[in-house]
Amino acid sequence: MSVEALATIAEKSATRRAVLASLGAVCLVGSTLLVTRSFSVVVTTLMMSIAGSVLLTRSPMARNPKSQSVSAGSNGLSIGGKLRLAKSEIRRAFVGAPDGALTPVHVEGTRGRTFAVFLPSLEEARAFHDALEIERAHAVTAIDAQPPWAKHLRFVMLAMTVPGYSLIQIVKLLPWWCAWLISLFYLVALLPVVLPQRVSVGDDGVSLRWLGRRRFIPFRKIIAVSRTPLGLTLIVDGGRLTEIRLAPNEAAVGPERDLLIERVSAGIAATKTGSRADEEALLARGDRDLDGWLRELHAIGTEDSAGYRGLAIPRERLWEIVENPAAEPSAREGAAIALHASLDDSERARLGVLAQSTAAPRLRVALGAATAEPDPAKLRVALDTAEREDAEPLSGSMPAARAAKITSG
Repeated sequence: MSVEALATIAEKSATRRAVLASLGAVCLVGSTLLVTRSFSVVVTTLMMSIAGSVLLTRSPMARNPKSQSVSAGSNGLSIGGKLRLAKSEIRRAFVGAPDGALTPVHVEGTRGRTFAVFLPSLEEARAFHDALEIERAHAVTAIDAQPPWAKHLRFVMLAMTVPGYSLIQIVKLLPWWCAWLISLFYLVALLPVVLPQRVSVGDDGVSLRWLGRRRFIPFRKIIAVSRTPLGLTLIVDGGRLTEIRLAPNEAAVGPERDLLIERVSAGIAATKTGSRADEEALLARGDRDLDGWLRELHAIGTEDSAGYRGLAIPRERLWEIVENPAAEPSAREGAAIALHASLDDSERARLGVLAQSTAAPRLRVALGAATAEPDPAKLRVALDTAEREDAEPLSGSMPAARAAKITSG
């Protein structure tokens, strides 16, 4: 199926802009070579290159007001009769929030290329999106965001807006060690770009990861999600807030915010489906040691056994639990392990698809291990490794008092 329409286009190529900014900085500083100390030239070139990369890779898309012919189909996205993004180059596509009378379809490709196609109605936008044939319903949405500590860099980011020529003159008048100190500030400001926080949203919850620190928030513990000027905020059990900042300033926030809010809202709604607590408690590990837990799960999954403590759980019910995002993650692990010994090839593929849509790190490892050929020793090693690498909470949560203030307002 192919859909053609007349639309206005916004485009951003982050990689090209960053390269042009860096080259421009080199030319600007190089022109002062005859009247500036060589040390100042090197330091200022570095600072300008970093500034250009940081500011322009997060810049908003420029929108062309002129309508153009666009088409979406199985081959990809075409604009003005020219294929701009092949199907294999499209990372994701989604319908964004209406912008006035127009509704955008955001199409993100490789190498930082992003297009927003603004169509006259929501129905046309959805039809255009569907024509791209991008399946995301059962996949993890992964987006780069600001690290939790990046909110403390406001002063540094403000200093980076100093015009280039003025910056050169300032560096010339300062002692040599001040130039290195300024360079250090620019390097710190670059960290959120080169080392961003990874936000992954699956069918079961939200995973936040920065360097080796991880935090997983299941949907059943998220009360609501709200939009903020710089991203979004998750309101979790206990009234605490977890803020996710997508950009250092409001103008640089991209369409990723709409996608995250859509996925989280859908996940919260899906968890309203109930689950039998007694069966989940039987499958969840609780305070049992790993070896004892695995033995009991094997008994539950063995067809000729009455199951652990005389309670057998039908295979259909085990599949319901392992595929239910609202179920306790440990119970989902247990259901997958109980199924492990009797899976056929099609069921392993089914479990593999489920693993790809899971954001919880431990559960993802368990599901992946369960898709392999039955081998209790290898399964135990995989689970033991996942346990030792269990998530360490990230900072960035807000106190309950502030959450209560927001929800009451």
